[in-house]
Amino acid sequence: MIHQRFESSVATEIRRYEQFLASGEAEPTIGFAIAMNNLKLNTSLAVVDVVTGALALTGINGYREDHAASMGRLLRDAYGPQVMVSNDRIRANNAKLVLAYRGRA
Repeated sequence: MIHQRFESSVATEIRRYEQFLASGEAEPTIGFAIAMNNLKLNTSLAVVDVVTGALALTGINGYREDHAASMGRLLRDAYGPQVMVSNDRIRANNAKLVLAYRGRA
């Protein structure tokens, strides 16, 4: 279920991006920037949920480093997107964008 929701959100935003490209506009709108930031936030959290679910399925072997079902590296890598480009920084940026967006209405 989590993976399906993850896939669906990515597909939706790909369509939004393709619409932006087809529009010929030079600059994205504030709403578009917020949507792309939200995609990053949502997917960086969802990937951890997907890997955690897989870990629950593999059971104790997922915790073992010497087993083919080891999930240690996958789980570590799943947390990477939250850390590399900090989700907190994106949330703060989104807050500023929302204020600017509301000011245009």
